[in-house]
Amino acid sequence: MDIKSFEGTTSSCSSAPAFRCQQDQVHFLKDPSQFYDHLMERIGQADRRITITSLYLGTGEREKQMVEHLKESITRRPDMQINILLDALRGTRSNRDGDSSQSLLYRELSSKFPKNVRCHFFHTPKLHGIMKKLIPPRINEIYGVQHMKIYLFDDNVMTGGANLGDSYFVGRQDRYLEIRNHGDLSDYYQELVEDVSSFSYRLGQEGSLVSSTLGVDAVTDNSRYKETVNKTLTKFNEKWMKKTDGQNYQADSTYLFPTIQMGSVGYLQDERVVTHLLEKSTSEGHKCLGCSPYMNLTRKYSDILLGAKGEVELITASPEANAFFGEKDISGYIPAAYAEVERRFWDRIRSKNQSERVQLREYVKEGWTFHGKGIWSLPPNEDLPNYTVIGSANLGQRSSDRDLESQLVVLSDERVEYQHLRNTTVTVDEELLNRQGRKSTPLVRWGTRILSSFM
Repeated sequence: MDIKSFEGTTSSCSSAPAFRCQQDQVHFLKDPSQFYDHLMERIGQADRRITITSLYLGTGEREKQMVEHLKESITRRPDMQINILLDALRGTRSNRDGDSSQSLLYRELSSKFPKNVRCHFFHTPKLHGIMKKLIPPRINEIYGVQHMKIYLFDDNVMTGGANLGDSYFVGRQDRYLEIRNHGDLSDYYQELVEDVSSFSYRLGQEGSLVSSTLGVDAVTDNSRYKETVNKTLTKFNEKWMKKTDGQNYQADSTYLFPTIQMGSVGYLQDERVVTHLLEKSTSEGHKCLGCSPYMNLTRKYSDILLGAKGEVELITASPEANAFFGEKDISGYIPAAYAEVERRFWDRIRSKNQSERVQLREYVKEGWTFHGKGIWSLPPNEDLPNYTVIGSANLGQRSSDRDLESQLVVLSDERVEYQHLRNTTVTVDEELLNRQGRKSTPLVRWGTRILSSFM
């Protein structure tokens, strides 16, 4: 990596702690089945701690096998500590059989191993007061969720965008990264989950959700909750900034910069870092590659990309590769809504005469959906990226303003992963956007404008 690009990237990440590692500690996984198999393998290998952070834990057969594996790990290692953090809205929603993440975890883990297992459920501060009572389950999740994906086993940590549900193990393409044998980074994520758990509901002895450790409640004590959470996250970052201060950066080494975003309480670390990175990665001579399943980019990000002096290529899901495609209820309109947002972005590309610089591509693979997200940057005259950003954030409005997100900036020249994603995409052009079934309706156009911040 050339010195100028290296220094530009590290300066962009100056508000995040820096962890040094070797390139052979960085491992990208390829597909959903490899992700699931690796999770199961790591659970079986863990000796002392397992930390799982996801939007939800599904209740299908694969998820139940995972829970059985967790039970076996406690039987094998009686001192094993398992921490699980999920979203309160999604994690308590029952499926058609009446089961939920909450009931599954209580029935199989926390009630049987109370000394080994701690489960917490984060609740967004965006949903409170009368709206908390009026908005029904499933729809209420648009207000904001716990969206981080952290899977930690001893000193090995995995992150990316995949949740713990059956579709994420079979036919939903995402991104997956494991950092191996890195005690400091694993401790960072362990402490992050513990801090978030401290202001989240606990799964109590009777299987119900009880007050947080800090005694603040997102629903009933909203103002104090937001103030407390912002202070907690700020203190956490300051602690780890001091711990990792004084890095003697070397351009031939690999560095990791973890970031957090919780716009609902005004904590915007990830947004600051990504903004700086995008500004540098879209400058003259650079090439910025990105992907998001939903092309509802924030105004700040889209303005940077549309003002690019270098090349930009973005991958998003085709309507058929959207997880809600074919749904019979109101969620069946979601693919059309994102297609409308994509069309507007395409129109902005053309209105700014940026069609030569900014290219859109759609993921198309029969029977598969697309959930990948992230950024890669190629410096001038280079064929390999100097960094990638991977994590839970979709680069969109709700990731910035509503959801709790975590990402990892990795100074690495890995490009095989991006090429793997690109191989199953097609170029977006006027012909594709005007195909039968792609044209929007007045209802969809109106709805996307009204609900843009929820998407």
